[in-house]
Amino acid sequence: MPFCLLKVLILLLFLSVHSFNTINMRYSLKQIYMLKARCMSTTMHNVIESNKKRILFLGTPTFAAESLQTLYDTSCTPSCQFRIAGVVTQPVSGTQKKASPVQLLAKKLQLPLLAPVTAKDPEFIEQLEKLNIDLCITAAYGNYLPRKFLSIPKYGTVNIHPSLLPKYRGAAPVQRSLENGDMATGVSVAYTVLKMDAGPIIKQIPYPLTCLLYTSPSPRDRQKS
Repeated sequence: MPFCLLKVLILLLFLSVHSFNTINMRYSLKQIYMLKARCMSTTMHNVIESNKKRILFLGTPTFAAESLQTLYDTSCTPSCQFRIAGVVTQPVSGTQKKASPVQLLAKKLQLPLLAPVTAKDPEFIEQLEKLNIDLCITAAYGNYLPRKFLSIPKYGTVNIHPSLLPKYRGAAPVQRSLENGDMATGVSVAYTVLKMDAGPIIKQIPYPLTCLLYTSPSPRDRQKS
């Protein structure tokens, strides 16, 4: 093989190896930058999540499950300042023979779930203290909340109650409102204190019931028709 041709082949081989190494280096650098960006993104996400206020939700029936879903959907928005750190509901027992709507939803959303027999349970209280809860939100939970519980969340506990408090405190406010033929009801959000549904009211939204009420026509009205 002529010497000049050999030199050309060696030069081409050198150039191809150099190009291959350059491509590999660029590819490696690209991987490094992508990995760095991913790590920074993950770190920022973790920082943002850690700075969000931690909410504990307590509830049992369908009404409460709808409230939990609304809170969860809101917590998933980018600008939201809170996240749901856990859910508490009534356990399956003699009176509650199957999983509550809140329990089913919490499992579906993969949220940490607690179901103590009573909110006075020392083990339950100890678990709550470890969660570093900022605010508790209750909706038809169905268990009395003792002083020890109420002292845990940093900003207290608020209750979503389906009546215009102080009217219809306690259980079954919607049923009692319908039984009494009220023309309107509503929803109250109030701070929880030791006395049932007696805390300071934060917000109330009235809701008319006229569209739900049916009045049987009188005999005179039937004759006219």
